[in-house]
Amino acid sequence: MGDFDDEVKTLLGLFFQFIEDEMATRRHFQVFQAYLNRFLKLYEQLVVANGDLLVRVESLCAVQQHKWDHVQQLLHNNLYLVQYFSKIRMKTNENSIEGSWSWKRDREKTLVWS
Repeated sequence: MGDFDDEVKTLLGLFFQFIEDEMATRRHFQVFQAYLNRFLKLYEQLVVANGDLLVRVESLCAVQQHKWDHVQQLLHNNLYLVQYFSKIRMKTNENSIEGSWSWKRDREKTLVWS
């Protein structure tokens, strides 16, 4: 198959490099995950058969894992905040059972506890 194979392997290597560089920016992580997923489904046999491409995949895997750890930490932090604010909201609702604030129209138009 000759030169065509070498050219395709070079382009595949450049694609891996592109994905690795883009993942390092921490932007659009899910989009590049989808690109990589589809790419590997299409070219899996070619990548496995070539040692140079496997080295690039291992390098990409390390970057991907590092960036995924960062994304996962952000997700956990956001989940913690949602749970924290949900508990505050629940406590506020529990307190409102005992008594509630209501507007009573009197001469001063003040907020009165009833």
